[in-house]
Amino acid sequence: HFQLFIDFLKDDKLIMTLLITIFGWSKLAHILTEKVSEILAQDFIEGEIAIGKSKLEIAVQNLVPHMIPSLIVLFFLEIAMVLQLMAQIGIFGMFLSGGYVNADGDLNVPFEFDWASMLIFAYMFFGTDKIYLVLFPAAAFAVSIIVFNLFGEGLRLEFEKRTSRVITFIRRIPSYL
Repeated sequence: HFQLFIDFLKDDKLIMTLLITIFGWSKLAHILTEKVSEILAQDFIEGEIAIGKSKLEIAVQNLVPHMIPSLIVLFFLEIAMVLQLMAQIGIFGMFLSGGYVNADGDLNVPFEFDWASMLIFAYMFFGTDKIYLVLFPAAAFAVSIIVFNLFGEGLRLEFEKRTSRVITFIRRIPSYL
């Protein structure tokens, strides 16, 4: 059983995933707790309690439909935050399969590269004609982070409208099931 734990710690990408999960869940849980408290403080929840609905019925019929838009927005915003964290980890060369330089000075590069791993070698390409090898993954990170943030914020603005057809459709989904 202990060997399984040792094998897990040898894989850099699993360690990075574990760290992102451990340090990222508390903020997300706090946001969701605030949203649930906000929904439970609404007048219609008191009406649901007054007519005798159980806590499970209130959760399924009222909490879930009101939480779905927030969860969708948080999903896209969290993707952008994870991409930003991966870029930062890539710049510092931590926990990624970026290859290494051996004692002879030869660069050993793995067969599979990801954007963050390509950022590790930034120091090697500055001042050379191969600077594009760093600029392309950096630009890919930047564009992806901007797109996910804008998409998440656009969804948030749409969901906050009183006349949003999308939010009306999303809140009706549990009744279709």
